Amino acid sequence: MADKKQPAPTEHKGDTVPQFVPGKPTGSAADVRAKGTWADGKWTLVLARKLDTGNKDDTTFDPARSYKMALGAFDKTGDMDKPSGEIEPVFRR
Repeated sequence: MADKKQPAPTEHKGDTVPQFVPGKPTGSAADVRAKGTWADGKWTLVLARKLDTGNKDDTTFDPARSYKMALGAFDKTGDMDKPSGEIEPVFRR
């Protein structure tokens, strides 16, 4: 998780720094674990979290219902690179 974007260095021309300062997620952002894999020319993203996290700002999922959502992938510039369009998650145990 990136907490904040930091500016490029203004001194020591040629130096590089990470664009985003890494941070540890807290609150609802810490509820989800994710892993992406690239194979056969496509990405597969697996997300894991409790169906009911107990947080007021999270949806309580019912695997018997269908849900619509969209995801966005961001490149190292901080700009959205690949929007997913509408997708429907598949619940697995």
